Amino acid sequence: MKKAIYISIATIASGLVSCQEYLDKRPDLGFTEEIVYNDFQSVRGYFDRVYNLLDDYRKHTSQNMRGYKIGEMSDEGANVFKQNRHQQGLQWQVVEMSEVLNAGLWLGRDNVAEIGWNDGNVDQNYGKVIPKCFYGIRISNRILANVPSIAQLTEIQKSQLMGQAYFFRGWFYFEIIRRVGGMPLLDMLYNSDDTGDMPRLTYAESSDWIIENMNQAILLLPDKWEDLQTGRPTKSSAYALKSMAQLYAASPLMRNDLTETRQYTEYDPERVQLAAEYAWDCLKYIENNKGIYDQTMMPGNQYAHIFYHPKNQFVSQESLWYINSCGAGREEDVAVLWQSRYMTNRAGNMGTANFSPSQNMINKFETIDGYPAELTATGWECDDPAFSADEPYKNRDPRLYHSILLPGERFGTRQSAVGSAEDANAWYLSVWPGGQEHTIVGNNEGGRGDILSRYLCKKYQWPESNNGASGNNNPNYSLYAFNGILIRTTQVWLDYAEAMNEAYGPAADPEGYGYSAVDALNEVRRRVGQGEVRSEYTGTKEALRERIRNERAVELMFENHRWFDIRRWMIAEQLFAGDPNPIKGTVVAIRPDAPPTVNSQWFPPGATVEDRESARYGKYFNYALNTITEEIRVFERRHYWYPIRNDEINRYPSIRQNPGW
Repeated sequence: MKKAIYISIATIASGLVSCQEYLDKRPDLGFTEEIVYNDFQSVRGYFDRVYNLLDDYRKHTSQNMRGYKIGEMSDEGANVFKQNRHQQGLQWQVVEMSEVLNAGLWLGRDNVAEIGWNDGNVDQNYGKVIPKCFYGIRISNRILANVPSIAQLTEIQKSQLMGQAYFFRGWFYFEIIRRVGGMPLLDMLYNSDDTGDMPRLTYAESSDWIIENMNQAILLLPDKWEDLQTGRPTKSSAYALKSMAQLYAASPLMRNDLTETRQYTEYDPERVQLAAEYAWDCLKYIENNKGIYDQTMMPGNQYAHIFYHPKNQFVSQESLWYINSCGAGREEDVAVLWQSRYMTNRAGNMGTANFSPSQNMINKFETIDGYPAELTATGWECDDPAFSADEPYKNRDPRLYHSILLPGERFGTRQSAVGSAEDANAWYLSVWPGGQEHTIVGNNEGGRGDILSRYLCKKYQWPESNNGASGNNNPNYSLYAFNGILIRTTQVWLDYAEAMNEAYGPAADPEGYGYSAVDALNEVRRRVGQGEVRSEYTGTKEALRERIRNERAVELMFENHRWFDIRRWMIAEQLFAGDPNPIKGTVVAIRPDAPPTVNSQWFPPGATVEDRESARYGKYFNYALNTITEEIRVFERRHYWYPIRNDEINRYPSIRQNPGW
């Protein structure tokens, strides 16, 4: 498999100097001018350190969260490890997700993942995202300040370096402000005698600077890198980030100033029009450059390979901006994050699914004809005349079957067994009483084992990948590769649909782009075989808004968007209000009339294909909504923005703290 050169290049020196100030005024970061600016390879080697500063959310080591995912701060899923506190020395270890992040106790937590500002391991994937981004801006600023005057570089080499630096400076700044809000302009290298006491910009002003950086990046970056450089940002990456940044800036939360956080406001009318324009620019660029390489949406028969793909492809087709990280160690990410111990016969962290998709998310998959279908406290609710509560998962949105492992569904073989579809060692998600996945001795008091919601994530694993008894030596992990996708083409279509609806309503296209909001949404749905948005949801902006948001939840599920979406839309309070345990799962029970082949931990060889398919669709099971009492969500108005570290507030009086902190 080809690898981008920055993955294997020898770095100039090891480790970045630890920094206690967000401006990072140290002039050299441990490197001399002679080393950094010796030739193109040394300059690029220094700059390529920024790739280590990207947060690869699809790695189990991301931010040292012990396998937790940012999506578990939203309503996407549950995590059993919250309940398994363990003693280190004489101290009980605090479980950051349940006892800090989901408990809303964010202030003064400088060493906690996602919200923390301190990190001595900033150039490792387990470093915290905020300080990593400040380091990345510093490196980018140094390149932009010095590369134009390096005589040893050609003009092409200067353009390549500066195009990447503009892009990364904008990306890292975007990562910061979508967490903490507008920040001072970080557009220069700061000397040790600079005060650094600059006032914060509004979110809109900060976003304008990101867009300026993207405009420069678009001018300088190539359409496509040569094969050995695959993984670096391209023009399409910059177009996509420009669109994304403007949509965020137009969103309700981002219209609030630095002195207050209102409950809700409408989208910014001018910015949302620009967001639609920028998204269309990106989509038009992709279409016009199909002759160079195809980055269009992948259809339903290729949908799974957006997220894992044959290694000879290196990256999935519609990845616009992604982290090149498909090398060694990815088998651990699959096992630690998505697989239960009975899938792999592993023990400890390598044998417990760290993520269990919530019923909240399962409820977002419509029927194939576009009707909402939900499991509620009183049972299944759906207006589709073809829907049957006896087989509630039949004829649903095809993305359900790509994204979620359903109760009773077969997925590969248990342990290291290899055989046919009739193999007695076939593995099934058996989460009913008596099933192998129902209870694991020694786990939390709820007796639900790894799988609190009774569902598992399928999106990032393939059936052969659970043949993991041999651990890292398992050859089935090498069948596919996956990278950390940050922006993909389908997201841009959804960005466009959201912006067009908020700017012009469901059906209008006054600028002549060729697609209304409804048209764009249907493009996303049709390409996977899902029915078009029903007419009862296309009459008003408000009605279509809910379908667009539902579509984002389905299409971008587990891709590090949901937490940021529910905050920018300012709906997190209503999602979590009035229920101390808002994350739901299901209770699964075998029906008395189920065939005998179902009443076991897994289906024996005598089970028919019909039995297996029927089980997948729920024919032999009863479902009841279950409140996952281990899951809490404390979210108040102040939690829309993360707090800024108090040391920074004290050091720089003009850096105003976020409201409520």
